[in-house]
Amino acid sequence: MKVDLPNQTLKIHETIEEMMIRLEEFESIVGMVQNLRAECTFEHLVRFRSVNPQLMELCKRIDALEHVVARANIDLMNLEAAVDTAEVELGVSTTVSDRLLGIFNPLSLFVSLSINYYNSECSCIAAKEKKKKKKMIKPFF
Repeated sequence: MKVDLPNQTLKIHETIEEMMIRLEEFESIVGMVQNLRAECTFEHLVRFRSVNPQLMELCKRIDALEHVVARANIDLMNLEAAVDTAEVELGVSTTVSDRLLGIFNPLSLFVSLSINYYNSECSCIAAKEKKKKKKMIKPFF
């Protein structure tokens, strides 16, 4: 039995050569990607450093705005407590939900205005009628 070892190993060597070529191609692609990543990182780092003062100013403004909102919230809570205290002292029975309903229902403003207008018109008419009656009652001397 004769074994032709060089012919059988030739196919293995060809396969190894193809794998080595593919490995070199892959290595070059990985190298290009790493170079591009380094360039992009450097560009972003430079850009971030140039924008950093503006970013810090924006952060300070956001912090200041948060303080304003917190202060407004505290003042609003104090105002609501004072209004509740005043309502209790005056005996008014409106709740927060009633006040909010009035704020969110724009027609309630017109209804209250029309009621006030109607009441003022009625009082004006009543006053005019009283004047007419006084004129009629005056005796002639």
